[in-house]
Amino acid sequence: MKKMKLVLMGLAVCAMPFLAEANSGGGKNMPRPVSSAFTRQYPGAHLMNWQERNNEYVVNFRSSTENSSAYYTKDGVWLRTDTKLSGKQDLPENVQDGLARSTYAKYNVEEVDQVRQPAGKTVYMLRVDYGADAGNDYLLYFNADGRLENARRAPGQPSEEQ
Repeated sequence: MKKMKLVLMGLAVCAMPFLAEANSGGGKNMPRPVSSAFTRQYPGAHLMNWQERNNEYVVNFRSSTENSSAYYTKDGVWLRTDTKLSGKQDLPENVQDGLARSTYAKYNVEEVDQVRQPAGKTVYMLRVDYGADAGNDYLLYFNADGRLENARRAPGQPSEEQ
């Protein structure tokens, strides 16, 4: 029994570097400025993983009941934080009203994110589609007052001037 415990402890110790690698973004260490900025901004958050994408560092984390992604420069400057919402029912009333008044009111809401940006600005990104036909997916950006600020084809859709 004692030998079994020692073997299991040895396996656990050997596995720890691999677990740390999985959390650190595929074996690379998160740059110290990014790590410090994230820890300062989201103390107590559970880091799920991170990656470098398009010269930005994306830190995926869980805070209370929210899943979020924080974006930083290599120097640790915070760019924005995207938080997944369950659906349009979680949008502020102003944004729900703005969607209802827009030309996209009859579209299906596929995804909803709250996007917090520096200087306290918050926008809401909605991915919508209109049926199964290709080319009907859009990304809509509403401000907190419910005004549609931007509508563009979702990635992978044929481009069209808005």
